[in-house]
Amino acid sequence: MAKDRFSTQSDQYQQFRPGYPVALFRRLAELAPERRRAWDCGCGTGQATAPLAQFFDEVIASDLSWQQLSQAEISHNIAYCAASADSPPLAAGSLDLILVAQALHWFNLPAFFGACDELLRPQGVLAVLTYNLLSVSPEVDAIIHRLYFEVLHGHWDAERKLVENAYADIDFPFAGEAFADSEMQCQWSRDQLLGYLGTWSGLKQHRKTTELDALELIAPELEAVWADREVRLVRWPLRCIVRRKAP
Repeated sequence: MAKDRFSTQSDQYQQFRPGYPVALFRRLAELAPERRRAWDCGCGTGQATAPLAQFFDEVIASDLSWQQLSQAEISHNIAYCAASADSPPLAAGSLDLILVAQALHWFNLPAFFGACDELLRPQGVLAVLTYNLLSVSPEVDAIIHRLYFEVLHGHWDAERKLVENAYADIDFPFAGEAFADSEMQCQWSRDQLLGYLGTWSGLKQHRKTTELDALELIAPELEAVWADREVRLVRWPLRCIVRRKAP
């Protein structure tokens, strides 16, 4: 059974998770054999779904959580469904592109990759996005690192290690396609950063186990180095792994 760490506080996930650069989806669409149908697997609240739909006739977006899906943006060419990563309601050979954005580490990988082989048309593309810790400034970064590595130590799922290694430990199917790393950027206030940190699965597990709010431990430190209402550039390194099915 796949883990569901994100059904609770789905509205916060939609509000505080960073968006992806639209140019990335344009590049992926250019790699796809056609632009008829794409599947956004593990779509959450649709951070990647909406920009992907700008470049494909139809996007099927699936997630285990109806609560997450209920927060996603509605569009005429997006169809949302609650489904597991390895058994979506899709026909064999019907997809030009499969996208997984910051969700692959939760999947049953052999089963999912088997589904990709079945569902992608010849020369279809599998694209996987992942990002790890954000960066703001040396003083803010130090606080975030203490939260991540010390306060939340022991509260992260084992799958998180895959994210920390940018999925380098995963044996992907199909032939590799060159795709340069990029980054995500947001202009955020301190409260927006705290809202984002509140969506971390490790923080939720910490709260469940200890009945404490880890954000209250670091909030005074952030207030000392980040003025109220001050807006700062927040950056995440973004890796896109691209694989192409054989003709």
